[in-house]
Amino acid sequence: MAVGRTFEEAFQKALVGVNPSFSGFSSLPFPEDTDPLSIPSNELIFHIASALYNETSTVSELREKTKLDSWFINKFLNIITFSKFLETRTMQDITPTIILRAKDLGFSDRYIARCLKSTENATRAYRCKHNIIPVMHQVDPSSAEVQTSLSYYYRTYGGSANDSVPVRNSVIVLGSGAFKIGCSIEFDWCSVYCTRTLKALGYHTIMINLNPGTVSTDHEESDSLYLEPIDIESVLDICNFEKPIGVIISMGGQETNNIALDLARNNIKILGTIPENIDCAENRFKFSRLLDSIGVSQPAWKNVDSTQSIYDFCEGVGYPVIIRPSYVLSGASMNVLYSKKELKEYLSLPHLLSYLHPMVITKFIENAKEIEVDIVAKNGQIVVYAISEHIEQAGIHSGDATIVYPVYDLSSIVTKKLKTATRKIIKLLDVTGPANIQYLVTEDNILVIECNLRASRSFPFISKTTGINFIEVATKVIMGLNITHINFPKPDFFGVKIPVFSFSRLLGSDPVLGVEMLSTGEVSCFGSTLHEAFLKAYEASGNKIPKKGVFFSISEQERSSFLYYAQIVSKKLEIYATKGTGKYFASHGLNVTIIESEESSADISESEIELSRFFAKKKFDLGIVIPSRNMYRKFDNSLTRGFFFRRMCIDNGISLVTNKNVAKLLIKSLRHNRSSKIFPYDYRLHYDTIYMNSFCNIYLASSDSNNFQKCIQNGFSFSMVKGDISSDDQEHGIVLMRTNSPQFQFSFIDAEFSQQDVDSVFKSGSRRIFTDASGYPLITILFESLIHKVPIHVCDIKCQQDIEAIKKYKQLSSTQITCDFSLVRLCSNISTEATRALFLDNLSFFNCISIGNLDFPGLDTEGFFDNIIPFVARLSLEFCSPHKLYNLLSVEPAYLLNRSMPDSNLVIGTSKANPKSIQAKILSFILGGVEVVSLGVFRESCITEISPISTATTSLSYHAPPSVYKHEPPAVPLGSFYSKFYKCKLLTSVNLVRSDCRQIFDLALTFKNMVKKEHKLSLLKGKILCTLFLEPSTRTRISFETAMKRLGGKVIDFNPETSSIKKGESIMDTISIIEGYADIIVIRSPETDFVSKVGGFVTPIINGGDGSGEHPTQALLDMFTIREELGTLTGLTIGLCGDLKYGRTIHSLILLLCLYKVRIVFICHPDLFISDTLKGRLNASGIPFSTYTDLTECIGALDVLYMTRIQKERFTDQRFYEKVKKSCILTPEIFNMARKRMIVLHPLPRIDEIDSCIDTDSRAAYFRQAKNGVYVRMALLYLMLNEKPFEYDGSDLLM
Repeated sequence: MAVGRTFEEAFQKALVGVNPSFSGFSSLPFPEDTDPLSIPSNELIFHIASALYNETSTVSELREKTKLDSWFINKFLNIITFSKFLETRTMQDITPTIILRAKDLGFSDRYIARCLKSTENATRAYRCKHNIIPVMHQVDPSSAEVQTSLSYYYRTYGGSANDSVPVRNSVIVLGSGAFKIGCSIEFDWCSVYCTRTLKALGYHTIMINLNPGTVSTDHEESDSLYLEPIDIESVLDICNFEKPIGVIISMGGQETNNIALDLARNNIKILGTIPENIDCAENRFKFSRLLDSIGVSQPAWKNVDSTQSIYDFCEGVGYPVIIRPSYVLSGASMNVLYSKKELKEYLSLPHLLSYLHPMVITKFIENAKEIEVDIVAKNGQIVVYAISEHIEQAGIHSGDATIVYPVYDLSSIVTKKLKTATRKIIKLLDVTGPANIQYLVTEDNILVIECNLRASRSFPFISKTTGINFIEVATKVIMGLNITHINFPKPDFFGVKIPVFSFSRLLGSDPVLGVEMLSTGEVSCFGSTLHEAFLKAYEASGNKIPKKGVFFSISEQERSSFLYYAQIVSKKLEIYATKGTGKYFASHGLNVTIIESEESSADISESEIELSRFFAKKKFDLGIVIPSRNMYRKFDNSLTRGFFFRRMCIDNGISLVTNKNVAKLLIKSLRHNRSSKIFPYDYRLHYDTIYMNSFCNIYLASSDSNNFQKCIQNGFSFSMVKGDISSDDQEHGIVLMRTNSPQFQFSFIDAEFSQQDVDSVFKSGSRRIFTDASGYPLITILFESLIHKVPIHVCDIKCQQDIEAIKKYKQLSSTQITCDFSLVRLCSNISTEATRALFLDNLSFFNCISIGNLDFPGLDTEGFFDNIIPFVARLSLEFCSPHKLYNLLSVEPAYLLNRSMPDSNLVIGTSKANPKSIQAKILSFILGGVEVVSLGVFRESCITEISPISTATTSLSYHAPPSVYKHEPPAVPLGSFYSKFYKCKLLTSVNLVRSDCRQIFDLALTFKNMVKKEHKLSLLKGKILCTLFLEPSTRTRISFETAMKRLGGKVIDFNPETSSIKKGESIMDTISIIEGYADIIVIRSPETDFVSKVGGFVTPIINGGDGSGEHPTQALLDMFTIREELGTLTGLTIGLCGDLKYGRTIHSLILLLCLYKVRIVFICHPDLFISDTLKGRLNASGIPFSTYTDLTECIGALDVLYMTRIQKERFTDQRFYEKVKKSCILTPEIFNMARKRMIVLHPLPRIDEIDSCIDTDSRAAYFRQAKNGVYVRMALLYLMLNEKPFEYDGSDLLM
């Protein structure tokens, strides 16, 4: 659903919302053999665009073929006409008026950029520069007839003012977007509970979602809702307007994760796991390296870009293999292949041609079990997790799998390995928020399939089965609450989640499960046993428990394993089977009805009519049709008999099972009689249990049931009265402690007491005496307490004199003297500024706070609790609980809060400065396991007294664990790096080998993560770096200085302008002097090959650039950046553009690229080509390279474009410089030809070789490249100054 001021605007916005890969209403290639305009399909709208764009059909012809009204077709024509107009323009001759008109017609920045042959970021920069920004309009369902209060908004360029006002303390949550296979209601559940938790924590919640079929778009769920596509343009516009604290992207599924990096690179704060770590988990190369570094196994895989490399991999690891195009969702275009013949058939499919570069191929592990671990973590430390198990063997997409929790068939050895591996992965990725890891288990071995740093489809199921709302916990840790590990008992029941399919509505589809997701829904049920839970879920998914018979069609290799299960079925039901299966069962003594005659031909067409009639009779109500390879979907299954049988079951409403493990579990479960009784595990209550220090009321006036009732109804668990309690009071009120009770040995002293009465109370052996500060003279009671050494509690302190008296007697006596302040004094008409100051200035003096007498003069009892409860809750944890103070209870009370019925803002906090708000109504109050109040009404049989504290351990039933808040230091990845660079020099790239590069890169990545966590390191404490730069430098010099200081060392910045060099001292003498002062030296010289002269010095020296020679540290950081951005260097096509002759960064980079399997493309003026020496080096290393003079000829084939400056200072002939200086310039028009994932690097500084409009594009990596220089140089400095390996244990390396 989309909203706009014009039809064109809303329509194009809706198209983008359906699939973010769409830029708007544009054309698709038009098939030549058919006329798609007369065929209703999901691509019809794009075929209409093609017809309008190519002018192959008129409006009237389209109306006749498509049956669409001419009004709509004319609106479509408006879009196409304007798109063709835009194609005649460029960014140089575009005007703000044209851009504004495009926006009125719903053109996205990406669509405009495509028409102008520019980039999305350049288009955005242009319109922002000219103040062409959308306004936020409120959705008005009444067409302005009545004022609306709905906080529904949309972006539009057809307005002049905003209807919305930004609110401070707001958080944006990205919703689930359009429902499709792979993204359904599960992610909407996650989004909803995220916003509910944020609201409970006191944040203003903003939801972005355009799916009206979701709960998250209900007006009650968020404070503001934007009905907008979840794409980079919409989210940036809304963020720039609302200015939120940050954006939560981990609740809406994969599509929200996909824009995390782009949002972060546009300065939008992503709450939770940082986008770089999300990319590390998503990128196969990075994730594979991470697993290798912690010793966790994974199936063999390879990124391939040629048919031959695919065949080579398959021959190396053996079949079967899984093959799929890169970067596809929900297993699209994936398949499991068992032979070279099947591989050849797969690669011949026409729709794969566009995917051929690259593809991912993985060794498929047969008969493996698939396990999922759902996790919530904070700073890399697991807070809560759950391990669930798939019924189906590996090879079935997790979205189509039947999932069981808790696991039922997992050894303790495997469980331990799973926990260990999960902890390592979560720690190294520094996860904060939700995560899901999928494993393969074979015998006692585990292999990681994938890791998703977001909420998974199984989060709702796991949350409901465990009783722990994983999303609520995840939201709290994302927002900074310090929650430690939550332990919860293993449930004494099973939960089973079963997928739901729509095969009956998809005529001709083959209902076989595989690696591509097909389900459109799911159900889950609980049971005391696995079989009971499975049967419930099986029925709930729309299947029927068989009552008449079962049809079997089992592949030959699986028949023997099904014999036992067929025997079970035969005891109660009739068995029907195909020829092969029936003969096998009959040969083992089973009574089988074979539905195919002996004369039946293998050709389905000859017998399909007869078989169709037989299926229509429905003599059986369950079909078990197991294909020859259960996880493999053939490309033309319509030719097989198995496909025919599966479709017959679906088309005739007969329940169908096509997976062998599910079929076996179903048959086993049929042996167990399912109970119809409703058990506690069959439902979940809509309230939360909150454990906290109790509210109290210490009140010594005469008993008053109204006083008790109001206190307890509002959650005050401690009340005390003097004297006897009437029977009426016992029925209608709650008394948790009664004075003068022999059980407690507590006494009270009232104002009417005589001195003799007071003496008798102190001599009675009371454990504690209570008195009112306004009653019997306080000084007398304090004196008696001093003499008799009896603890006293003074209620209702009302003046400074009382406080001073108590302080004085506390100094004289070791006997405990406690006191409280009555809050009714703060809320009555007689409350003064002095009263409030008395309380606030002496907070640390009072032992607890109390309500006091609700009949206090001038007290507004109606609004008292609404105003005072948040105040009391905010302070309750600052004071000692009266239950602990007086040794009354061994457990804290629990409050059951209904968040769906908000009544007041209950504030629960660990400090006055940081309260946590929960909007809820107190439903029930439980004390010591006894429900005292239910739904705000007193129970008739309520307790009047409680027993003193027992030394025995209290056993409580489990509802939901309390959140435990405490500080924990952030985790830091562990690492160990042995240095071969110790006291060596780094003067050239020639001597480096591939293992050296990996050592530097791995250590640089570790330092990068540590710096992000703001760790102050002392690794090089006491060491000194000298930067000796004889020509200007910004990045190299500053990054070396920063690197040294971050490692705890110091820097000498040598300035040649103020040194003895000006007096004629030689540079060699200068270095000799510096050698005595510094531990390591970085030198930059304008003289080529200058560093060859410094080989005789003892001190480690780093070449920071020598004229037009080399710059090895720049090349190292360039390669580190490529690895960080794309995950790998192997197999890439790298373009080197600009000054290749004099570019020292290019020279060092070429030497290092010779260590990897890459292709190099040179783009330069013919007179600026590399030297023959470097060409010989490339040839000797077997590195293929090609040469171009025009960037437009090759940019579409590049993975990396490395731009360089034409260096004026290197040219002796300035006329030659003027001739070539503009030979290689990257403009937005040229950049628009590049691949979507190509990155642009530049060693900097730049002049005009890269248009500044490209800077904001996520593919422009040169500023991130410069930042990476610090981490690479940190690694080099450490390795060159330390002989010992780098090992971090989290303590001694920190300052």
